Amino acid sequence: MSLRRFLDCAYAILIEEYTRLGTDLLSAIEKVDESLGLRDPLERAERQASPADNDRALAELQKMMGGIA
Repeated sequence: MSLRRFLDCAYAILIEEYTRLGTDLLSAIEKVDESLGLRDPLERAERQASPADNDRALAELQKMMGGIA
């Protein structure tokens, strides 16, 4: 397992634990992000994406939507 996948799993487990304790999903995400110092993860992700990354993501989305009429 790569480090990135390990960290993704740990993040998911934290979210799952908060929701198990009765926190709604969005609040759980905010709590985990705040505890990890990720104030605005969407803004951070947008700043890090290159135009090539955006093009690949769009092409992948268009492939996935190709079968939807």
